[in-house]
Amino acid sequence: MWVTMLLVVLLLLLYHNNHSLHHLQILPLCTFFLSL
Repeated sequence: MWVTMLLVVLLLLLYHNNHSLHHLQILPLCTFFLSL
């Protein structure tokens, strides 16, 4: 189940790839999912 959430996060990373600020905010979120 968490794998699907991680895929969504990766899609968000690709979507906000041009926005460095958003990217920096999403990175901790990605780390959170990895810790699960």
